[in-house]
Amino acid sequence: MVKQMRGIIIAIFMAVISAPAALFAGAGAPPHLTDNYIISFGPRLDAIPGDPSFFLPINVSFSQPTVRINLILTYDPTIVTPVLLAPNIFVQGFTYDLSHTGRIRLVIITDLPPPPDIPPISGDTTVAWIMFRITTRFIGYDFLTTIGYFEDPGTPAGDNFIVLEDGRIYMQPVLVLIDGEILVRLPLYGDINLNTLPWEIGDAVTFLNFFMGAAFTRQQYANADCNRDGVQASISDLVYLLRVISYDSLEAYRPGIGFAEYRESAGTPARAGLLSGSDGHCDIALETSDEISGAAFTLDLGQAAGSVDEVFLYPEAGDMQLAYSVTDNIMRIAVIDWSGQGDPIGDGRLLGIRYSGDVSPTIMAADYSDAAGFPIEATASIEYASKGIENAPAVSGLALSGYPNPFNSVAALHLTLPADGHYELSVFDVLGRKVKNLFDDYRVAGSNDIIWDGTDDVGAGVCSGTYLVRLKGSTGSSTIKLHLLK
Repeated sequence: MVKQMRGIIIAIFMAVISAPAALFAGAGAPPHLTDNYIISFGPRLDAIPGDPSFFLPINVSFSQPTVRINLILTYDPTIVTPVLLAPNIFVQGFTYDLSHTGRIRLVIITDLPPPPDIPPISGDTTVAWIMFRITTRFIGYDFLTTIGYFEDPGTPAGDNFIVLEDGRIYMQPVLVLIDGEILVRLPLYGDINLNTLPWEIGDAVTFLNFFMGAAFTRQQYANADCNRDGVQASISDLVYLLRVISYDSLEAYRPGIGFAEYRESAGTPARAGLLSGSDGHCDIALETSDEISGAAFTLDLGQAAGSVDEVFLYPEAGDMQLAYSVTDNIMRIAVIDWSGQGDPIGDGRLLGIRYSGDVSPTIMAADYSDAAGFPIEATASIEYASKGIENAPAVSGLALSGYPNPFNSVAALHLTLPADGHYELSVFDVLGRKVKNLFDDYRVAGSNDIIWDGTDDVGAGVCSGTYLVRLKGSTGSSTIKLHLLK
């Protein structure tokens, strides 16, 4: 028995002294048998194509105080793209590199001189977050992708390791590295009311309520890209939904067509104008070479006291149906061939608005769809003529343009200001809700360039879709439409 115990002790001693020096370099002994050193990404994360962004945590479980974490992570760039990384705890050093496609290099340090002193990392905690966006839009099934770890065979030591407060360095297998999982779920297109049954009349009613100002969840936005053009929850998607409900979709369906590609095949862009009539009455008319089966408008009624008394369709609208709502002086109007079987309309007066008080409607946004449920690029203009469609007098020298359009992540806005003064540059969604205030202050005359990175006022990425950028000054305003495609 004594000889057997002596043999076991010698075997353990030989295993310890033959272990790689990098496993516990520096002062101290090997890890205690009950110690844990684990890096993971938490439970499986669900994501949806069209999501503006989602966050993946980097979690650690360290038994002993740790002052440094070095990681090289891997991901599938055809499925997801990292946007940025951010620490979740106070550290002295936090650096990352996204320049190598498919890899993320991250270094976290807590013991850099000079002070302040930052406590080392220990216990169970989330040390950082990775913000991703979905790269692909066209998947035919749910897809599971992983976030793993990269070890360069040309590196003499490991690329993924931690350094303890006492100087010991741990890597695999002492350091346990657990892959992260992201499940990219295929949207259930047409299921707007989220009852798992797409292409129902209830979905159309829910969709129409959205155009009247109701909020959508991220799943509803994804499911609402009915025509698969990458622009979520547009009037074209509602028209397409109605085509499917009326069994008229097979001929019209063109899956996967890009918005830019479709725009090139479209005719002359439609224009809408407000035609002034008698006091308390204005009309919206259309001028287009294409036939329109759906239109959505967002109107600013001004800040003065007043009310909308009636909104009605003209005979030129044929069998179209109308719905509207007014909230906080913002009026939303949807006009659509509800049956999915009526004849599309072209040129002519579409609808009239009667109002009381000092109401001064201006068009903030206009969105159009053809009979197949695909978008027609439209330019909204404010009209003050009694006959015909003419552009409202422009403010001399006030100009706003955006490039590229459509854009993927960043749009450059070029401004021309005619005089020194107070100006406001803001971004709105198609329902007239303010998304981001880019500036609201005093500016000198001349040209300015402003970057919009596709985020809202709290820094979160916005969904794919159409957005209105409005430059407003003391003498007038200019509005352009930008299309964000992710």
